[in-house]
Amino acid sequence: MITHRTGRRVRARTHAILPENAARACKHAPYGTRAGRAAFSLLEVLVATSILLGALIVLSELAGIGGRRVQSAVALATAQRICQTKVHELLAGLADPEPVEDEPVADEPGWLYSIRTESVSQPGLIAVRVTVGQDLPEEKRPTRFTLVRWVREAQSTEDDWFPLRSLLLPSRFEGGP
Repeated sequence: MITHRTGRRVRARTHAILPENAARACKHAPYGTRAGRAAFSLLEVLVATSILLGALIVLSELAGIGGRRVQSAVALATAQRICQTKVHELLAGLADPEPVEDEPVADEPGWLYSIRTESVSQPGLIAVRVTVGQDLPEEKRPTRFTLVRWVREAQSTEDDWFPLRSLLLPSRFEGGP
């Protein structure tokens, strides 16, 4: 005989818990212990499964949000690159500085660009506003990006519009040979 922690005397178990003794061992095990149990209860399995399913649902939703954010970031980076390219084309004299509204981008299908010129408070300067956006309906929330660059205003001819002309072509070469 041994003494239980409650002070009650109980008979010591001397037999091993084998399959033939498992039912008898479960009867004599104190309540709340796992002694002699060979498996989880159905309730434990259901609770663990529901926790796992809940975690999977949350993680799949987070993965979907992350995927949408990646697509949005890629679209914004593309819009910025196209916008900078159009501004550089204007500054280099490769494109006309004429106002344009929703023209398709030649080498980027699915994108539109607009060019507007606006006067600014500084004399001799104009603001060139280039806007690039996706060619999607408004309900799909297309990505748009606008870049504004202040340049010198053209004085007499269209060739003078090129703002960096005086830096690239010094005055001694402007008149020709």
